[in-house]
Amino acid sequence: MKLTLTTIRDVLRNRSTLVDLLAILFGISAVLGHNANFVQLPLLVLIAPEGLLLPSHLVVVSQFGNLGPLLYLALQKLTACKDSYLIYGLLVVNMVSTVCMAFWYDQTAYLFGENRSVVMLVCFLMASLVSCTSPVLFMPYMGRLRDVYMVSYLIGEGFSGFIPSVVALGQGVGGNEECILNNSSDPGAPEFISYTPPPRFSSTVYFLLVFIFLAVCTVAFGILDKHPRSRAEYAQVTVKDGNDYTYEQPKQEPNADSNEPSKKVLSQRSYHYLLVFLGVIFMIGGGFAPSVMPYSCLPYGNEVYHLSTALVLIANPVVAFWPCSSRPDLSG
Repeated sequence: MKLTLTTIRDVLRNRSTLVDLLAILFGISAVLGHNANFVQLPLLVLIAPEGLLLPSHLVVVSQFGNLGPLLYLALQKLTACKDSYLIYGLLVVNMVSTVCMAFWYDQTAYLFGENRSVVMLVCFLMASLVSCTSPVLFMPYMGRLRDVYMVSYLIGEGFSGFIPSVVALGQGVGGNEECILNNSSDPGAPEFISYTPPPRFSSTVYFLLVFIFLAVCTVAFGILDKHPRSRAEYAQVTVKDGNDYTYEQPKQEPNADSNEPSKKVLSQRSYHYLLVFLGVIFMIGGGFAPSVMPYSCLPYGNEVYHLSTALVLIANPVVAFWPCSSRPDLSG
């Protein structure tokens, strides 16, 4: 389908621009804290006692974030709690972890016989809990709105990596390590020392900027949850249970005169293959790649490592706009 003025008008018809904007900001908050920590790794590995092993430790810690959906399931079994209250809690946890990273990311503690970045690891665990729990909370919450707004939410999720990457590109890493003349008056000091130029602004400023954006996203969710314009965009209400409302998307009557081609339905075998491929891709992108990137990129300099971590997250929303001519129906 060609993108024309007529098709753009069709897309924007019968929808609220305010709800679209709020849904995008809500989607950004899903994994913003998690992505912001990974983008800052080129600077954090230079000060952390773990050194190049820091990304591997963070990947291991991030896997404990998968306990979040299990805790949510157990909470739903024990008590009826509105999903909106839990979402507010997750957003607050995300902001608290970012503030702690801003002021205490360089604090260490002697643990298991070595100095370790305990504050950094704990903050990363908190951010991982939010990013792992958001699919089972945020997306079902968006399901109460009409299905046209789910696209806006997913656009926001894509920009959750784009925003910290752009901030990190503006921050820079200062440059590669240099060998300069030592001006020390100590007669036993070496003649030359290594020197790494500082970035344009510190990691504290970087995390505070991320915190401000998270605060904006939290306010956006509050408006999305309470504003009458948002509630007017709810799908048709069919059932009211003890916990919350259950929503049903209005069914569209098929048009017999339509000349549109029928959708391609994905076979069950292809669907299972797709799930396996997605699992492998996410395992490599979220597990193996961050762990080996310091060893594969740092030999070429700090700037290469910095650009690699930043541009890989920028590629996600860019590729999302790539035209797709074949879109099989995954609902079956």
